[in-house]
Amino acid sequence: MVGRFKVAVVLGLVNVGCAAAPPGPRGPLSEAGVQFAVDWSVAVAAARYSRDASQGTTKSSSDYYGANLPLPPRRLEARLAPVSWADIGADLGWIDGGADVRFGVPAAAGRFFAGNVALGLRSGKPGPFRRTKPTHSYWARVEAYPLLHESRDDSHRAIVSLGLNSGVFYHEVPIAQFADDHADAGWFTDYSTPIYREEVRLEAALGYFLKPSGAASLLLAAEPYWVLRGNDGSGGPAGSWFKQGWGVVFVLNASVFLRAHTGSSD
Repeated sequence: MVGRFKVAVVLGLVNVGCAAAPPGPRGPLSEAGVQFAVDWSVAVAAARYSRDASQGTTKSSSDYYGANLPLPPRRLEARLAPVSWADIGADLGWIDGGADVRFGVPAAAGRFFAGNVALGLRSGKPGPFRRTKPTHSYWARVEAYPLLHESRDDSHRAIVSLGLNSGVFYHEVPIAQFADDHADAGWFTDYSTPIYREEVRLEAALGYFLKPSGAASLLLAAEPYWVLRGNDGSGGPAGSWFKQGWGVVFVLNASVFLRAHTGSSD
């Protein structure tokens, strides 16, 4: 028991905030300029893992690396919008990095509908941890940002999106029942099993976007996904299996937008 507590404390201090979930909607397109953003998140996913028939089954959340606490930012992101109706973005996080492009109808004063199509790719190779480097995926998404309320000081929009994501995704299952077999292994012993699973996911998002009159904006969203197709995963011992049908990540995104002073961008 003491060994397990020490492991939990160390992993919690070192790897907090590492939610293994792809970035969802980033807020509506608006004007030509540059945007910088950070994400905080908490992931929830019901997974079942069996090491072998004699050890039984472990049930836990699995969409995180190390610990599922949102203290440091999950990702750092930068976006460039050469025109109001399109932008490109890149981000780097604890699990992976990625790039995407968006094009569509930008948000504007008095305009009810704003929306876009987004296409992107991700890879674990830019991430700082060796364990998560085998991941990669390609995704496409349709996003809508209908206007909820608007005043001279701020704009409030809903967030609705739906898309597909396909690739190799990282999951992690704590194997607590095996910890007592290695009670003297030391502080940094890791009793979790990494799972690399090929999946096709249906991904959605529902949330809220606030844009005050200044440069800053705030996004809050719940982003569930459902596994349409997935194998039993790899990374565990021979004969093990992994099952997970859904997950959801709760995201808080804060950003600053610097407008390009080039006249009209439409």
